[in-house]
Amino acid sequence: MTSTTATRTPSATFFVAVPGDDQGAGIFGIGLSADAAVQDAYSQSNTSEPTIRKTESGSWKVIDHITGNVAQFGNDESEARAYAIQKGFISRECTERLYRHVEAHGCSAGHFRWNQGEGLDDLYIDETDLANALAEVKEGIDGEHASTIDALKAEEALADAHVYVDAFVGQNDGSEYNSKVDTDHEFRTALDLAVRDHLLDLIAERDAA
Repeated sequence: MTSTTATRTPSATFFVAVPGDDQGAGIFGIGLSADAAVQDAYSQSNTSEPTIRKTESGSWKVIDHITGNVAQFGNDESEARAYAIQKGFISRECTERLYRHVEAHGCSAGHFRWNQGEGLDDLYIDETDLANALAEVKEGIDGEHASTIDALKAEEALADAHVYVDAFVGQNDGSEYNSKVDTDHEFRTALDLAVRDHLLDLIAERDAA
């Protein structure tokens, strides 16, 4: 599966690939472009996109390489192409945290919940819990660990964020989210990325000073 450097880039886009006829069935690939996500899905499933062919009689047929089925159509090419889209993978734009979660934990929808709506597809997260846990980590970083800011590097921000989450939440018996960061993997992904963004902000402020 595609792997990328986990530093924040405002112009970056993230995509997941899902079945064209049942988009809630699962995520089968990821990519930094729509085409890359679809190609990753075919690679992960060891299949290829449906083939559309015109027969000698002038009719159209679609070969579904995922199931091996062949669907026959009349002279309506558009109907055949619409069917091919349904039987292949299509891309949906998503948040970075959904992308990172699939990158780290795999594509099986049974491993996590995600939201599909009018906006970007996203991990299913309790945003209030996330904000509160982030506040706990920020308090620790901005307080007793403020002296470490000079040593932070943007390319190491996600790894550092993971350590800070462990230090101020995961290993903090007084935190309400102590066990949540270990048992709720979607929450942990979202919190690590939120802390990473905070670290990147601190690095930007430091470098601009």
